Amino acid sequence: MIKKFIFSLFFILLLISSQNVFANFLLNSGFEEGTWESVADFPDDWTGKDGAGEWYLDWKNDAELAHSGSKYMSMGGQAEAAAWMWQRVTTVVPDERVTFSAWMKTDWGTPTGYLEINFKNAADESIYDYKVELFSEVVETWTLYSISYTAPAGTVFTDFVMTADGSGMVCYDDVSAVPEPGIFALSGIAVIALFLSKKYLSA
Repeated sequence: MIKKFIFSLFFILLLISSQNVFANFLLNSGFEEGTWESVADFPDDWTGKDGAGEWYLDWKNDAELAHSGSKYMSMGGQAEAAAWMWQRVTTVVPDERVTFSAWMKTDWGTPTGYLEINFKNAADESIYDYKVELFSEVVETWTLYSISYTAPAGTVFTDFVMTADGSGMVCYDDVSAVPEPGIFALSGIAVIALFLSKKYLSA
C-alpha cells in the first residue's frame, strides 16, 4: 500500500514539475489567435513596429506554408527596411536562464533574421539586450533557431523580440520561451521520491 502511494506521489510531482518547468512563457506562440481578415491584421498578445524604409509586417494565413496550423508572421522589406514584433512577460526572474526559440525561414530575398531577449527593470529601462543575428542568407525550409541567456539582477520585464532587416522577408512560427535547466529540477524530484520510497519501504 505504501509502495503504491509513493509511486503515485512521484508521478504526480513529476507531472506538475514538467508542466511548470517546461511551460512556454509566451501566449499565442503559434500566431493562431486573433481576428484575421488580411495580412494587415495582427495576432493577439503581440506588439509590432516598423523601422525605416519600405517595411512589411504581415500576418499570413496559409496552412500549406505555415510551420503548423494556418498562420505565421512574415516581416522585413526592401533595402535597409526593418520590422520587429515582441511580447513582454513578467514571469522571468533574476538568475533564471531562459531559451527563446522560433521556427524560421525566408519568404523572399536575402534578409537578416534575429532573435532578441531584452531584460528590463521596474522603470522599463533596458538592463541588458541580448540580440543574436541568426542568418543573412536564403533559408528555404522551416528551421529551428534558439538563443539562451540568464536574466540579470533587477529583471522585472522581459521582452522577447523577433526582428528582420535588410532586403527580403523572414518568416516566424511556433515560438517559445522556456526556463532552463529543466532537467535538473526533474532530477531533483526524482531524488526526493527515491529517498522517500527507500525511507518508507524500509520502515
